[in-house]
Amino acid sequence: MMQHAQLFAGGGTCARLSYYARGGSMPAHHHGVHQFSCLLAGEFLEAHAGCEREIGQPSVGVKPAGLEHHNQYGPNGALILSINLEPDRLDEYLPGRSIDWRWQAGVMTGRDRHSAMTLAALPHGSDAEAETIICDLLAVMTPQGGPRSDAWPRPAVPGWLIRARDALRDSATAPDLKCLADEAGVHRVHLSRAFRDRFGVPPSLYRRRCRLAGAIADMLQGASLADAAHGAGFADQSHFTRLARTETGYSPHRLRTLLAAA
Repeated sequence: MMQHAQLFAGGGTCARLSYYARGGSMPAHHHGVHQFSCLLAGEFLEAHAGCEREIGQPSVGVKPAGLEHHNQYGPNGALILSINLEPDRLDEYLPGRSIDWRWQAGVMTGRDRHSAMTLAALPHGSDAEAETIICDLLAVMTPQGGPRSDAWPRPAVPGWLIRARDALRDSATAPDLKCLADEAGVHRVHLSRAFRDRFGVPPSLYRRRCRLAGAIADMLQGASLADAAHGAGFADQSHFTRLARTETGYSPHRLRTLLAAA
């Protein structure tokens, strides 16, 4: 199941919010536009030319027009904000920049992501304001310098670290860090450091984001906000709502309304 909400389209640019259902996939395909993406919730795998990259939060990515790739979405699906740009407008928005396939530890804050929601609320004829917002989004989606997460090949992930990640990902009542460290036979500080180095976030934040992605997935599959929050292990619906706003820039109700109207 895929759900899309177009936030803005005009003048060779398009901003879109997309949800890809848990466990889904897309066969090899390509886009006729340059695509700049921010993963708001969930996880997925993207493959191109024999290379596979596991994309987790927070990540921003770039795909040049014509790049063939395929995707496999994680157990909690993936919520992605994308800006599509016609190739002949690249120099206008990103002068002197060449783009290649890359994913990078994200620098977009909830406030940056909230800018995209503003696009959906702009009145007809506000193209100049929309393009200003798109410029702001492209600026944070294509940071210059800083660490990259797309180096290939990357060292293999130790089995104990994969098991720790899976335990945090798959259970609303995931074990605490000490239990995971004891099971792995390592100190909990070492586990936390290794987890952050390999997956880009500390275990506690990863667990919260997995719960958020699970609650969003349940909500978009028809669960009430309260049931989605409870099923994902949140203390209450308001906790779910606060984290959704912080991490995605959208409230759960707004997300459901936008995607249901697509």
